[in-house]
Amino acid sequence: ADVADAYARVLMSDWRENGEVFNISSGFAVKTESLLQGLLALSDMTIAVEHDPARNRTSDVPYISGDSGKFRKAFHWSPRFSLSETLQRALDDCRAKFAVASKGKL
Repeated sequence: ADVADAYARVLMSDWRENGEVFNISSGFAVKTESLLQGLLALSDMTIAVEHDPARNRTSDVPYISGDSGKFRKAFHWSPRFSLSETLQRALDDCRAKFAVASKGKL
């Protein structure tokens, strides 16, 4: 919802600079492991996570971060939802899509 709001602000503005690059983010570094643990905590099921070192890649990053200061200043924007709320919304959306896709297949 926060990213959609950010996109809407750009579309509704009179800003028309070609090639300008902006980051849209919370501004907080988040470990990838924290995203997984957050989703697991929201799950109704017990899910075992197994780490396979053979699948590690040198390009894997331990956390994700972005600096949205330029975008915040230009469009007077800030995120409204916490990481937990965002994960819950994403999980709810996936569950709804799965429910629709699996109707009649049982």
